Amino acid sequence: MEYIIKVSTKIQPHEDAERVFHSINNIFPDWKPDNIPKKEQYPTKRSALLVTGFSNSLDFFMKSVVSERILDTAFDVMTMEINVNKTCFSISRQAAIRGKVSFVIDDRPLGGTMEIVIERDNLE
Repeated sequence: MEYIIKVSTKIQPHEDAERVFHSINNIFPDWKPDNIPKKEQYPTKRSALLVTGFSNSLDFFMKSVVSERILDTAFDVMTMEINVNKTCFSISRQAAIRGKVSFVIDDRPLGGTMEIVIERDNLE
């Protein structure tokens, strides 16, 4: 059974898309965005842009969680919104830029978040 791993983030007009993509690729190295905004000089005229892509593996994510010794926390957060076949949770892009996993529960942190949706038959 394969996992479907969807990673999404909202890129604000003041953010550099390349840096945002770099932070996501630090946790999901094979992630590819569905659309890439063109590079613009600041201040940009574009509005916030939702970017989504897929990853084939949770390996690097799980290695990070284990090396940071937050496996129990990870499983708690990853199951907060689980149903039979799907779960979703958010992690900090600011932490991800350094290759770290920091779960976001309530407040939206400085630097933005990435939303991860994992689907698989009988995931629960």
